[in-house]
This record gives sequence, C-alpha cells and structure tokens, in this order.
Amino acid sequence: MRIRELVQAGAVRLLTRLQRISASDETEEPRALAKDPWKDFVQSIRLDVHETARPVLSCFECNKLVPFDETANVVRSWFLGTGPACEACGQPINVWKNTLLAMTSDKGLAIATQVGARHTAIMYRLQVGVPTAFDIRDKGIPKDATILRIRHTSGLADGVSIVDLDGNDSARAPGFIVRVLGVAVAEPASADMQATTTVTWAHHDADDDGRRSLNHALLAIADGRLEEAIVPANVAVEVTLAAVLEEHLRAIGVSNTRLKPFLTDAATYSHQLNVLLPVILWGTGVPPLDPHLVGILNRLRDLRNGIGHRGKTKQPLTRALIGECVTGAVFGFHYARLAGELLSVFRSTLAAAK
Repeated sequence: MRIRELVQAGAVRLLTRLQRISASDETEEPRALAKDPWKDFVQSIRLDVHETARPVLSCFECNKLVPFDETANVVRSWFLGTGPACEACGQPINVWKNTLLAMTSDKGLAIATQVGARHTAIMYRLQVGVPTAFDIRDKGIPKDATILRIRHTSGLADGVSIVDLDGNDSARAPGFIVRVLGVAVAEPASADMQATTTVTWAHHDADDDGRRSLNHALLAIADGRLEEAIVPANVAVEVTLAAVLEEHLRAIGVSNTRLKPFLTDAATYSHQLNVLLPVILWGTGVPPLDPHLVGILNRLRDLRNGIGHRGKTKQPLTRALIGECVTGAVFGFHYARLAGELLSVFRSTLAAAK
C-alpha cells in the first residue's frame, strides 16, 4: 500500500473515532478530557512502509510540478530537443533552469532527481531506548546503488529524537546497514515515535568515474561546501570527454602509441573542449555544444586550475557562481556521453555504407 493510501485510511479512522466521541458526549455527562483526541489519535499512527519518490520538474510557465519517468534522462532529451512537456499547459519544461535552481538553492536541493539522484523514504515505528538496525537494500534501494546521504527524522511523538549510532564519524561514508536509537530529549517523552529514514542514492555504471565524480560535486554543493564541489565537477566532464574522444580517435585508426601522448600532452582538456571536439563533431550531425555552456565549463576549469596551482581561486566563491558551474558540469557530462553515443552511430553508418 502506498503512503498516500495509508494516510487516507488513517483519516477515515480518525473521522470515525471523532464521530463516536461526539455521539458519546451527547449521551453521557460532560467530563474533562485528559488528552486532546486529535493529538492522541494522530500520535498513535505508526506506518511501516517505504517508497521512492517519483521525480518531478517545475514548469515555469504555469508553476506546476510535472512528474517524469524515473528512467528518462531528461538532460540528454533536452539536448536532443525531445525533453518533457508540462501536462497542464503543454509547454516544454526548461531542464536547464530547473537544474540551475536546484544547484543555487541553499536548501540542499542540489541532490536533484533530474541529474540521477533518487530519494527513498523508509517509515517505521521506533521505540525509545531500543537500538534498531535494518538493511536499506530490503527497503527498495538497489544492491549496486551508491549511497549519497542518509537522514533521520522523528514525528508523531513528544520529547524524542533519533540518534544514528554510526554517525559519530563525519568522514564515514554511509552504508547499507542503518543503526538508530530513539532517545528522550525532554519531559514528558513518548514511548515510541514515527521514524523516517530518507536515503538519497544514485544508480550508475560500476566503472563510471565521471558520474561518480559528479555525485561528489552534487553532494558537496548540497552541503554548502562550495570549494569542494569544484574539482570533482570539473573531473566529471574532463574524464568523460577524454574517454569519448579517445574511443573515437582509436576507432578511426589513430594508434595507441600516438593517442595517449596526444591527449595528455598536446590536446589537454582545454584544447579538447574548445578545439578538438568541435572539429570531430563537424559534419557528423551531432548537435554542437552551446557556446554559453562552453563558457561555463571554461570558467569551471579556471576555478579548478586556481585551486590546483595556487591553492585558491582568484574570485570569491558564491553559491550563484559555483551553482552555475556545477550545473554546467551536469550538462557537460551528459553532453559528452551523448556525443559518444552519436559518434558511434555515425561510425557504424559510414561503415555500413562502404
């Protein structure tokens, strides 16, 4: 049963109970109620469910939230001109603006669904003073997922909170086993609570170094660690683009002995992005990279070089600046992968025509 259906069922039970209380009040002598019946009932609700949120995008034309298929790569579709449209007004969804809003928000929205992250809410009853452990792979999280963040909240109870028993080391990467303890923090305290563990995770290829770096950048900017987002964001595009160009040049006959030195010593990332990529794509039918996006990626590269060569950037780091650069990295990463796919199709078409 889905969470919405459970809440609706609870509302029906609440209404029935209140009707019974009202009927009882009409036939019995008035008496003082020890507890608020609304609060008493609501705090008695305990759900034991888990659900992965369906991804949504904002339509800036009519201010509606538009759900989309979680398997769809909306950034890739955006480049191909086949992105999602609003179900309400029919206008195309601005995927770039959605992503930029997520990256520049200070509310942790950088871990956004349109860039591959998923959010699974696990709801359960947690007794105060009783350690509880569970495996999130039993709650809908894929066994090969990368766990980005785990967050716990308590509700429907008074004077209680949740302690993550493995959260005493801030450098510890989140794992699949969750161990929590309900604790009383004020008096009077409830005996148990409605606990919710929200898991943010990403699903990608095991050898996808570019996406792994992109996830690091997204997590850093979501946590407000702006400087720590720069290097992995740049790496996400750099390694992905280099892999695409290397594959293409090797496929058209460039020898391995010449290829590696060329890409590492002569045509470094800046030359690959600004010169080599446009030359290779010319005449292939692959849509060229937008000059505005190229400019953002060059700005990100300059920030990365500042940190790598001088230990700091030349300009102050603001959320607006880093948010735009990480947004550029998201789109640059997906563009490089798309270019690789289309170049492969192009080569196959030429080979078949011979």
